[in-house]
Amino acid sequence: MQTNEQNTQITENKQLTETVKQIRRLIAGSMDGITATTMRQKGLIYKQNFGVALPRLREIARQFTPDTALSEYLLQTAGRETQIVGLLLMPAKQLTTEAALHLAATLQTTELAEIASMTLFCHLNDIDQFLTQLITSHHQWQLLTACCTATRALQRLKPCSLEMLFHTIADTDIDMATANAAYTLLQHLHDHDADTGHHCIDSLSHSSHALCQRIAELMA
Repeated sequence: MQTNEQNTQITENKQLTETVKQIRRLIAGSMDGITATTMRQKGLIYKQNFGVALPRLREIARQFTPDTALSEYLLQTAGRETQIVGLLLMPAKQLTTEAALHLAATLQTTELAEIASMTLFCHLNDIDQFLTQLITSHHQWQLLTACCTATRALQRLKPCSLEMLFHTIADTDIDMATANAAYTLLQHLHDHDADTGHHCIDSLSHSSHALCQRIAELMA
């Protein structure tokens, strides 16, 4: 005989399965083959890509209640769209630093790293600790994610976190994707100083100069 707990779990699993089916149907109905082909040609590689635009994926995500179990299930799939919707359905306030680090380690495209940084990572309470863990990994995708997150959360970061990030990237054999993310961060830092009257970039002059040189070498 099944217990009440087992019955509840079965019901929840059925609800999860049905919700995933609904999401997949909405994604399939929004497929854009031309966009998917263009993405592949530009190097944005997924095992499955329907070419659905991000605004449409946001519309799909808004039809469902954010839920950790649903988000984690979608993030384990191979599809671009299901992974993005999974990120959009992750409850940001419930995300711990440990869980965020685990999630960051699974992101394998710039697009996913940017979306996760924008919707989740920049809202972490201990964001400096999160960035430190990413930086000290010296892993390509972790550094890219660190740049994306720092760009979204400049006002909340300690200067020492940016200093560490700049030094690490300048001394690491980074690829073009990470170089672009670092360049975007530098641009936002300059704009932030201009808007607020702060001089954060001046205090990071040595490390930011080294980073600029590193980026210039890659883009030459």
